[in-house]
Amino acid sequence: MKKNNNLEREHSWVSPSGLAPVMLGCVAKPALEKGFPNRTNKAAEAGTLSHAHMEHRLKLILNLPTEEPKDICPHPDLVDLFVRTVLDYKDKDGVLHVETKVDVVTDLDISGHVDVIIHNTDSIYVCDLKTGLHTVEAENNYQLMAYALGFIKTLQNLPKEFIVVLVIVQNNKVDWWATTVEELYIFEKELTEKAARAKILYSDEKLVTIEDCKINYYCKWCRAKLDCPIVKVEIQKELNLSFVDESLPVIPPKAINLSNDVLVRVAKASSLVESFIEECKEELKNRLSDGQIIEGVELGSKKGSRKWDLTKQKEIEYFLESNGIEPYKKSLIGFTELKKLNVPDDLMEPIEEIKMLKINKGKNK
Repeated sequence: MKKNNNLEREHSWVSPSGLAPVMLGCVAKPALEKGFPNRTNKAAEAGTLSHAHMEHRLKLILNLPTEEPKDICPHPDLVDLFVRTVLDYKDKDGVLHVETKVDVVTDLDISGHVDVIIHNTDSIYVCDLKTGLHTVEAENNYQLMAYALGFIKTLQNLPKEFIVVLVIVQNNKVDWWATTVEELYIFEKELTEKAARAKILYSDEKLVTIEDCKINYYCKWCRAKLDCPIVKVEIQKELNLSFVDESLPVIPPKAINLSNDVLVRVAKASSLVESFIEECKEELKNRLSDGQIIEGVELGSKKGSRKWDLTKQKEIEYFLESNGIEPYKKSLIGFTELKKLNVPDDLMEPIEEIKMLKINKGKNK
């Protein structure tokens, strides 16, 4: 797929989309990720193209200069919903700002481009289009709060109770959360404090200490996971278990012989350890893809591992329909949806109830 050059942006040392880990206490993340290549994938490219279509459609409505993307939109229904949502939220005298750059904290060089800002008489809407499968919530969304903060700072005499609404359109749903100008300026104080430390570390990563790192939800996507000091410490701490009786030959432990305490500790550590292992595998694949020869491993493929190019979906549909083939298979509505539709219980009696392990988050004993 061809890239849309109009969407190539210059990013600051940390973009609003990368603020969440910093706000959650991992101020070392930008420094640790410094120098890592930005690897893309088909899903990311499809998201970029969908944003190009969204921007084009809104600029047509605003009679602004625009160029239609050459490639077909991978997420047409989602873009339709986004455009409709923006127009629904806009008042008669409201002003639309499309793909606008905002300076969040000028002294710290934090800025970014926001998809759409709607400036109505009595409210501001900050709207973001998300094409990923991972659900992102609008409530206390640091990225959108940063965008909103950057925009309100360009305005004068806004009352502290002025309403600012954060809007995320994703998975064909609209999620929103309302805050105020006063709350955004409170957010700015915390952001400035944590981002100031993060920028110092970014300028010299040798200053990073373990206190600057913090395990959080976003670790799974961190490109520096393999080098993170706290991840290594946590893995060692979680797996520092006595599996064997020293008076017996050292043999691999069997789960049936472990105590409940050990089983719980292993289960709680599994998420972190499995994530670390997957990151190691991914790094090996990246190095092999870059042409490195590594003894003991090689790139291979397996049946059924191919991925479809989402940008070609419409062409595939047209080809199949032209040949009299229905492009989509039908399947029965899921159990939860059937319940909502009041389908009689005797028609939905499960053959077997599937049990799953729920791990209570908290410190291990």
